[in-house]
Amino acid sequence: MQDEHVRAVPSTRDHEGTCADCICIGAGPALAERHAAVLGLQAFVQLSAYDVPAWLPGILTALASAAVEPAPIRTTVRFAAAA
Repeated sequence: MQDEHVRAVPSTRDHEGTCADCICIGAGPALAERHAAVLGLQAFVQLSAYDVPAWLPGILTALASAAVEPAPIRTTVRFAAAA
């Protein structure tokens, strides 16, 4: 189950010619899908606030890799890390 969620966060660096901090024209739906995936991962982190299950490190790694994404993804990752 964990692998499905970790693979759910694609990177903005997959598109051509621009950096991870910019939003390409027409990237709205893709950005919304990535943000939805990060919100799901955030829910898993909040689910285990007082425990460290075996699947949590992989989810935290996926969230950390999404920290360079544009807003609102970056903001969601920071909120998840602060929780």
